[in-house]
Amino acid sequence: MGRAGRGIDSAVGILLCGSEDRAIHKFFRESAFPAEAQIHEILNVLSVNDGLTLRGIEQRTNLRYGQIEKALKLLVAENPSPVVYTEKLWRRTIVSFSPDHERINHLMNQRKSELADVESYITTKECKMQFLRRALDEPGAEHCGKCSSCLQHPLLSPDIDSGLLHAANLFIKHADLSLNLNKQVAAGAFTQYGFKGNLPASLQGSTGRILSRWGYSGWGKQVAQEKKTGRFSDELVEACAEMVRQRWNPHPEPTWVCCVPSLKHLDLVPDFESTSTWFLILPGDWRRNLAYLLLMPLKKSWTIHRRKCSKTVSTSVKISTGRL
Repeated sequence: MGRAGRGIDSAVGILLCGSEDRAIHKFFRESAFPAEAQIHEILNVLSVNDGLTLRGIEQRTNLRYGQIEKALKLLVAENPSPVVYTEKLWRRTIVSFSPDHERINHLMNQRKSELADVESYITTKECKMQFLRRALDEPGAEHCGKCSSCLQHPLLSPDIDSGLLHAANLFIKHADLSLNLNKQVAAGAFTQYGFKGNLPASLQGSTGRILSRWGYSGWGKQVAQEKKTGRFSDELVEACAEMVRQRWNPHPEPTWVCCVPSLKHLDLVPDFESTSTWFLILPGDWRRNLAYLLLMPLKKSWTIHRRKCSKTVSTSVKISTGRL
């Protein structure tokens, strides 16, 4: 509760909450501290190298740049510290690392308690202002007589115009995003191709499109739910095709549809790509070439080899063509 609205005659404070709040809070709570395994992975790499940059650590571990940066900030704050930053390089010291589990658990429990207070505030039937003032160690606060609890009815009508609701849902489902691809190759990656720095213009990918954000309102929630079932519905296919034809309209128009399977769920993406709904919606050239792809005996002939070297996962796909 801030100071907004104090300078005018009438103002209403509205708390927006949803089922996703708990998941969001859990994410930030669990990601506040780097995993112990990540810290040991970084320390092990530093132990066998005489100083490394962040990028150097990234190349030798299976961790993202941000994860490494967060772990090093935690380590360098220790006293004494198991790492030291000198001459623009991170180095290992002789100090052993031992995580402070008691402190971490205390902070985690404190965050959980704060979330419980917020959830209690949302559901309480007592005066909202009295609840807040008591939480701020002011137990003698009186009822405000203005909140929804005191008045025993919502301050704003919960009735929503169906036309506005439809327009809002349509807006959310049409909130696709641009996918901007990297124009540079990470240092030390794909050395077999001789890439250095910027990719040649002829090899740079064009801007793509993203249907939704993971778990967000609109299609994002449906994608997250259907991933658990192992199959994406025709409704999502139609949504993707509508995005391509009615809102994106790429030029030149692509003439092939291809998928990159997940290493954990091999059939999920290919099944989505191969659904017959694409034939009904995509332009003619897309339909013809997609039909050609689907008539190939894909699933019987593809072989996926996983080879992990540092952070690199390579996937090779063998396709045997068939007769049309």
